Amino acid sequence: MKSLCKHLILEGQNVDYVQSERDVLIECQSNPFIIQLHYAFQNSERLFFLMEVARAGSLYDLLDLQAPRPFKQERIIFYTGQISCAFLFLHSKRIVCHFREKSISI
Repeated sequence: MKSLCKHLILEGQNVDYVQSERDVLIECQSNPFIIQLHYAFQNSERLFFLMEVARAGSLYDLLDLQAPRPFKQERIIFYTGQISCAFLFLHSKRIVCHFREKSISI
């Protein structure tokens, strides 16, 4: 469960960010490569996101545990495939878009 303090969200003016996060998680409920949001609710002080359990933690956690030894190639291929599938899905929903750099001539 992810718990967010409302007063911190309001102080940091992160209301749009939190709303966007919830909207994206709802939009992604059909994709197995993205952590699933099961339920979102609030009380007077906090917002709660009840999410799928990620037993191994985040990819960052896995990389941190693995350091300084590199992943084996099979694991790299596995995680790269999952991340690619997640990004392709997000891109198909127009949630993640790529932007081309404009070249500037001087």
